[in-house]
Amino acid sequence: MQFENFTKLMKLNWPEAYNELSMMYPKMDNISNYIAQHIEHLMTEQGLLASDFHLLTALRRTSAHPPYQLMPSELCNFMLFSWGGLAKIMKRLEDKDIIVRVNSEQDKRIRLIQLTEKGVRVVEETATKLHHYQKQLLSGFSEQETEQLETLLTKLMKSVEQHSALVASEAEK
Repeated sequence: MQFENFTKLMKLNWPEAYNELSMMYPKMDNISNYIAQHIEHLMTEQGLLASDFHLLTALRRTSAHPPYQLMPSELCNFMLFSWGGLAKIMKRLEDKDIIVRVNSEQDKRIRLIQLTEKGVRVVEETATKLHHYQKQLLSGFSEQETEQLETLLTKLMKSVEQHSALVASEAEK
């Protein structure tokens, strides 16, 4: 109902823009914010931050079986974090015994970031709770509507990525 107030204010303050503006973008932003708040809540329950969840899930997605590990540079690229930001998160998670740094078996000069048993437990519990929450959000949708939403969002995401790439290439000129 907060969104209905937003819509009324948009219509009142910018009638010319409101008629041309698709209200789906503010809606998507709102949905994204609710999901981010839920992730933050789940991580707070674990004594962690929302940014920690993204690092943990990045590590967990590396394979179907342990060890779940990546090089710090791969984490930086994958998560679009600065090295300084990633170093802070890694230090905090190391102190909480969520991750550990291990030597690479292929090259002993390389240190990998790996989930500990506790880290695997935290990410699995949190991901399960998040999945349950997301299922609740879609509980009013039929299977066909869910598939249609997935298809449309995928199409929109491709368009956004193409537009972003175009803007980036124009900025480089």
